[in-house]
Amino acid sequence: MVWSYNYIDHTADIAAEITGSTPEELVLGAFALLKNILIEGDIKSFEKRKIELKASSLEEIIVDVLSELNYLALVKRWVFNEITDISIKKSKDTWEVFLDVKGEIFNSAKHILKEEVKAITYHNLNIKIEDNIYKTSIYFDV
Repeated sequence: MVWSYNYIDHTADIAAEITGSTPEELVLGAFALLKNILIEGDIKSFEKRKIELKASSLEEIIVDVLSELNYLALVKRWVFNEITDISIKKSKDTWEVFLDVKGEIFNSAKHILKEEVKAITYHNLNIKIEDNIYKTSIYFDV
């Protein structure tokens, strides 16, 4: 199975359920979801950025990755297109994620910022494994 996401009806925020066969696929689905929420337009993979984060849980890894990508898009004006490499490792008490993300500097002539995500929240964020499939819901404060 590959990752997927489906929007959840919500009155104030944007919410979706994400599934994947592995923690990496869960992050890939969350990445695609955030990209779809934030940006419209043809994004080229001109530049690579490395993201390396540590956290105490897989839920925290997902929020931290999405928060970093949101920061890059809204503050640094760097829009992302694809993850070319991803690795998630768990040690005794720590999760680590290593990402290679490709994208380019925001260009208003070819990119449209569709939404401004204020925060990626922990609301109802609980990763479950059912039939070897990772599932979670994620809420974006817009």
